[in-house]
Formats: sequence, C-alpha cells, structure tokens
Amino acid sequence: MNVLEIVLMVAGISLDLFAAIENEGAKLAEIRKKTLFINSFLITALQLIFFFGGYAACFKLNSLGVFQNTRGFGEAIAFLVFAFLGVMLFIKGVRKYDLEEKRSEITKKTYVRIIAVTTVYTLIAGCAAGLLSANVILLFVMIIICSFAVVILGLYTGYLQGSRFRSILYIAGAVLLWIAGIGILIRIIGMYV
Repeated sequence: MNVLEIVLMVAGISLDLFAAIENEGAKLAEIRKKTLFINSFLITALQLIFFFGGYAACFKLNSLGVFQNTRGFGEAIAFLVFAFLGVMLFIKGVRKYDLEEKRSEITKKTYVRIIAVTTVYTLIAGCAAGLLSANVILLFVMIIICSFAVVILGLYTGYLQGSRFRSILYIAGAVLLWIAGIGILIRIIGMYV
C-alpha cells in the first residue's frame, strides 16, 4: 500500500467521523473544552485500537499464508473493502433526514454510539491495510493526527455552522475511498497483464 493510498484511506474514514461529530456539534448548547479534549483522546485511542486490531488480524492471516495467492487475494479484498466502505458513506451522504438542532449536552451514550458506528468502518479499513502490509508507523501517526483533529474540528463546525456539511463530508469520504480502491484495482490488473 503506497503513501497516497494510505492518505486517501485515513482521510476517507476520518471524514465519516467528522460528519458524525459535526451532527452532534450542531446540537450542543456549549462546548466544554475539558470534555472535548478527554473525548478526543478517547475517540482517537479507540480508532487506533480498532484499526490496528483489524490490521493485526488480517496481517497475521496474510503472513501465515492462509491465502494461496496472498498478494493478489489481499489486494482484491482490499479493493472490495474500499468499494464497500465508499458505498456505505455515499448512502449516508445522499440519505435525507431531519436533524433536530436542539441545544443540549452530548451524553456518554451518544459518544458510544458515534464510536461504535465509526469504528466498524475503521476495523474493516484496518483489515484491508493489514492484507496489503501497509506502513504501520505512517498509519499510526496519521490516525492520531486525523482522529484528534477531526473530533475537535467536527464538533466546532457543527456547533458554529450546524450540520450543513454532513452530506458533502460523507460523499467526499466515499470518493476518497473509491480513489484508493481504484489505485489498488489498477495494481491488481497490472499483476495479470
């Protein structure tokens, strides 16, 4: 997995988190900085745990030779994963629903729901990266920076602007994942041509 594909993948899954956090920011009465930073660290830690959990599991399967044509099979699965995640984000982006922008506090239950939904995508993306033996250090640094920044920026964007960017963010995330998937598909085709 090359650097561009890693950047596209992390950006794509980060935009999903951004949109989810933006929705919650639109509902806030006020932003408590201490709570924001604690939750930013928590969400970043969970993103890392789920991403590298998926990465480790699929990397181990790959290194054990579970797949006969490991390289080609891993890349085909990674392509399908990015295509699937892109479709799911696209559906979120085009789906219309009314968001009640009431001013209240984000509960722990709400944060858990956001984390549960976004980490499923993160786990699956981690598996795809593990199948491709992506650079662990680059992934680690990018996930920390992106997750922490996305939580803070998403909450403030929602608080100040409402959830008007939600659809654009989900669709942009889908497009980034599809571009990464197309890069992998081109590499797969190159293996057999």
